[in-house]
Amino acid sequence: MSKSTRSKIEQGLLFIENHLDQRLTAEEVAQHANLSSFHFQRHFTHYIGETFAQYVLHRQLERAAQQLVTAPSKTVLDIAIDTGFATHSAFSRAFKQHFELSPSAFRAQAHRAPFGLDINRPLLKTRAAKSSAPQVVVTALPNMHLNYKGDSGTKNGRFFSRTLTDIVDDFALLRQSSEPLGLVSAFPRSPQGMNDDEVKVLYGALYPAMQPSHWSHDWLTLNQGLWAVCEHQGSYDFLYQTWNLMWNAWLPSSGYELRDALPFEQYFTDPQQLAEKAWCTKIYLPIKSAGSEQPE
Repeated sequence: MSKSTRSKIEQGLLFIENHLDQRLTAEEVAQHANLSSFHFQRHFTHYIGETFAQYVLHRQLERAAQQLVTAPSKTVLDIAIDTGFATHSAFSRAFKQHFELSPSAFRAQAHRAPFGLDINRPLLKTRAAKSSAPQVVVTALPNMHLNYKGDSGTKNGRFFSRTLTDIVDDFALLRQSSEPLGLVSAFPRSPQGMNDDEVKVLYGALYPAMQPSHWSHDWLTLNQGLWAVCEHQGSYDFLYQTWNLMWNAWLPSSGYELRDALPFEQYFTDPQQLAEKAWCTKIYLPIKSAGSEQPE
């Protein structure tokens, strides 16, 4: 997919995000994105991993779930209308089918709701992608220490408000001043939408022990335990697809569950030295055997 087509799909995503209270059609959004309906839907599914109709329904249900929790004064009917459903009954059927709870029950016991595992859309119980599960290796790692700087916010679904060149320059300083285990970004929480000004990302270098650093005085320990590791080849624009495959296609049937540590991604190539198709990134999910109380 060309950069121009990706840009048009992202225009469509923003249009969807701003009109979730309306009944949207693929033809309408495709026109806004300056693509034919056929090409828009084909590229949309490739880029997002869901059909247009699935994505819109899931985003409406995600927004409804958020409002049920954060807007207790709004009635279920108000929320149904605000999220594009024509009737209370249509909304209730779709919500219960997806979340396995009625909207009222969800509001009363949201902490028990079967939230999904998508790092980009944490309040949404997504269906597993049709793509086959990615190649994942489970490995045990000792304590690692992250010397980091922070950045805030996502724009159009992407982390880092600073330019890629600025981040690469920062990483180059780390390579020159020390011998880290790896250059990484870690994620304290998931963004709450495509444009989330508050979400944090930590980037820097991993070391086996803390040491004096002129680059940053901030350190964070990643506790020893099991990690699920998956390799991503190519542009950073599509990293989210590999993340989502790990969350949705691999983890639910793996026999593992998440443990309390920060997921991170490690960068093995310098974007200024190699073409996009040669960029190599590994994703690390902190896991433990399902039902166990302690990391292994």
